[in-house]
Amino acid sequence: MKLLNSLILLVLTCLVSSINTQFISIQKYDFSGNCKNSSDSASSFEASSESAAICMQNDLLSGIVTNEGVCLIFNEVPTTFIISTKGDYIVRSIYDINDNNCQGGIIENKAIEIDECFVECADDYHGSTYLFSTETSLNYPSNTFMEISYNGECDGQWKTSFNYLQYYIVNKCNVAHEIETHTFSVGCNSTSSWVSEYAGEVCTVEPTVTTSYPIVDNCGDLDNSNFIDYCNI
Repeated sequence: MKLLNSLILLVLTCLVSSINTQFISIQKYDFSGNCKNSSDSASSFEASSESAAICMQNDLLSGIVTNEGVCLIFNEVPTTFIISTKGDYIVRSIYDINDNNCQGGIIENKAIEIDECFVECADDYHGSTYLFSTETSLNYPSNTFMEISYNGECDGQWKTSFNYLQYYIVNKCNVAHEIETHTFSVGCNSTSSWVSEYAGEVCTVEPTVTTSYPIVDNCGDLDNSNFIDYCNI
């Protein structure tokens, strides 16, 4: 009887743990919006009045899926994300640009509404379109190149000790405006990934340069985290 009770308790504990586990999904879409006349356009989140129109799945460019509180680089600065106690918004905590472990103290907190498209403005005419959401299971799209951080045994079984992953939709034209305009597309196969860079803000011409990288499978880098690349095609 004691054994049966122990097994029931173990199952219930696993179920509660599974139910309480939430991942934060950050999806970046092709820019669509108006940043003109935004105050503090270099750093503020500007809500779009066309929230239902700008986050179309066909316009998805890249994304991040992360556990709460994990230190990662987001828009060029060290950042952590947590879900509010009531689960109605996500708190983005920004750290000093040189604080790659997010341990030197928070510079700024920003509250981000869940499941609402918004534009983070770079200037009057450029910005990035995002959609933040929460997930109870680990989800990511196909036709992507993925960079994954995980802890524990360095055996490639990253789903059991997952920190975060960043993905890029392959062969999609990305125009980044976080610090300066940078236009690129990403491709991959089982042995390598490559980044093609373009002049201007379109990818319809020949790339100015294409750089290839071997698929990464590193152990114990950056505060004992393991990193692995995955071509999810």
